[in-house]
Amino acid sequence: MKKRMVRLIGLFFIILLAAACNKPGDKAGSSMSFPVFIPPALQEFKQDITVSTSLKSLKVNEAMTLPVTVKNISREKWHTYDNAVGKNHVHLLYYWIDESGNSIIKNGGYLKEDLSPGDSEVINAEITAPDSAGKYTLRFTMAQEDVGGIFINNGATPLDISVSIN
Repeated sequence: MKKRMVRLIGLFFIILLAAACNKPGDKAGSSMSFPVFIPPALQEFKQDITVSTSLKSLKVNEAMTLPVTVKNISREKWHTYDNAVGKNHVHLLYYWIDESGNSIIKNGGYLKEDLSPGDSEVINAEITAPDSAGKYTLRFTMAQEDVGGIFINNGATPLDISVSIN
């Protein structure tokens, strides 16, 4: 008898929780919704990006992992992909810029943790050299997804490295 009463009370609370999660006007049995955190668009685009590895040349299409240290020198927190539910997260971009100014933009990697002002993190950027030989600039910058927030387009200083592709 006690077990049956406990089960009924538990079922009652589950039904109450499901009803509380439905929006007004939802049909009974529709999916539950839970509040999610979507970070606001950044107002400041300040970064400090460094590498400790010397990089002078690569072979055409050569792939490598380059540890890139990013530091948040703004007054706003940068949110990871996971903590921002995939919206408005901050991540690393890299560009290959040829001598004519043409560029190819690539995703350089994601933050492992939210980055508070003054904090830094090493991102292991998986980079691949261009498919044509020549002299290039390898440019790194941060970006806030979904809001057009490429930091260098908003006044931040990128990290530029001159690289010969053979």
